[in-house]
Amino acid sequence: MTDILSGLPERGTLLIKNIAIIAAAALMPLLAAGTALAHEPRDIQDYNLVVGFLHEPAFEGLLNGVSLRVTKPAPADAHAHDGHAHGTGAHGDSAHADTHAAMSHEPLESEIPVIFAIAAAVEDGGGVNVRIGTRRWNWAPQNVNAAHVPGEGHAHIYVNGEKLNRVYGPYYHIPGLSPGDHEIRVTLNANSHNDLTFNGEPIEATTTVTTTDAAHDHASRAHDAVEADAAMSIDVAAHPDPLGGYNLHATLSGFVFPYWNAHGEFILGDGYGQISVDGEPVNRIYGEWFKLPALQPGIRTIEVALFTTDHSPYTWRGVPVKGSVVVHVAEDGSDHGGHAHEAEQATNASAQSHGAAATIGVEGLENTLIVEVTHAPSGVARAMTLLADADDAGHYKADFIPTASGQYVFHFIGSIEGFAVDERFESGVGTFDDVQPAVAIQFPESAASAREIEAAVRGAQDAAQQAQSAALTAEASAARARTLGIGGIALGAVGIVFGAVAAAIALRRRSSAN
Repeated sequence: MTDILSGLPERGTLLIKNIAIIAAAALMPLLAAGTALAHEPRDIQDYNLVVGFLHEPAFEGLLNGVSLRVTKPAPADAHAHDGHAHGTGAHGDSAHADTHAAMSHEPLESEIPVIFAIAAAVEDGGGVNVRIGTRRWNWAPQNVNAAHVPGEGHAHIYVNGEKLNRVYGPYYHIPGLSPGDHEIRVTLNANSHNDLTFNGEPIEATTTVTTTDAAHDHASRAHDAVEADAAMSIDVAAHPDPLGGYNLHATLSGFVFPYWNAHGEFILGDGYGQISVDGEPVNRIYGEWFKLPALQPGIRTIEVALFTTDHSPYTWRGVPVKGSVVVHVAEDGSDHGGHAHEAEQATNASAQSHGAAATIGVEGLENTLIVEVTHAPSGVARAMTLLADADDAGHYKADFIPTASGQYVFHFIGSIEGFAVDERFESGVGTFDDVQPAVAIQFPESAASAREIEAAVRGAQDAAQQAQSAALTAEASAARARTLGIGGIALGAVGIVFGAVAAAIALRRRSSAN
């Protein structure tokens, strides 16, 4: 953590090179499992199905597969049991005793003398960027809801005395403030959410800001896209929190979140992430973790898009750089555990945590369901077996390499716990991604596609077959010539013999006459 207070022919060679590139790429998954850029949710009776490609965007020639997630409402007794958090960490797995510690409101004395300060900068649109400076402190969002560890935890942020959210790192954006003066207070908190003190004094800091403009979000304005100068990507995971909402975790490549330089000047580094729920901007993310408050019941798509420091969306190969995940929020929006200390309405989610999930994954469907995959433009189809993900209950996949771009259809046939299923999911706008040509991600040279290689190989095979036929014809002609030649020689030899005999007879006759 940065201390902010301190010899073949040319054509044959190219063909082999392209084949090697395609073969190597086909062995590499494009994205980590568990993330998706676009999936299609669908309710069937009491079951929710979420379908898409295993890795999205999907590109021809790269290992991919069908992704199917099936969930159903959790039994009432299981829901009651999960009203309290059990387990460890940000995935909703905190120890039962530690959760009760969070309910107590009792401050914890820090064993380490943490140095703590905050600063705030107002944007032109009414938003506020908050910096939290610390020494001898470790931000540990991955351990939220777990037991207290000296010198680590997270923060809570308040505006005008009202708790706004948790803070999982040294930077936080406050959107939507009305014009006027606002008091911002930040407290350091243990993993178990207890306020921390040192020498009996709260470890907290307060500042006041004045906003003058009506609040708006820069990301909602029209800005020209900026093409990244190197490969850039973001994967997003949403872990349901036992006290409500989700802990978002972003995994990035080719991108840097904000930092503070030695002079205290506010710099966003390479940019930030814009969080949206169902297309509506919610907040920014300035680090790998973010606490997302409770969502409305239903199927919700959480998306994080990457932006430059001047609020222009990033693209890579012309495609916006963003990641998303689909969650199923149950109708029951009760506060699991009822922890007034958090003052957050609990959310029921479809993830397989041991915390407050009100839906559970449906298991055993690898024995009752199959998927027929069809490449729509060509009509070529193949039935595939679904395999259960051992680490993700209710998640099934069928691996394959799409060798042609375009629209794909996933047709699920069979039954779910005795209920007959015959459902078609088609890729496209509003559902899940079509397969894109591989040339969009090839660098520095564009390799031939699998179809082009296949055509080249077929052409080479045809040429070889033609050459072989010509050789066989020539060989046959040569064989016939050899046969005729041998016959001619034999006939010539016979002629010579007969001539010699005739000459001998003639000589005898001449001798007798004399």
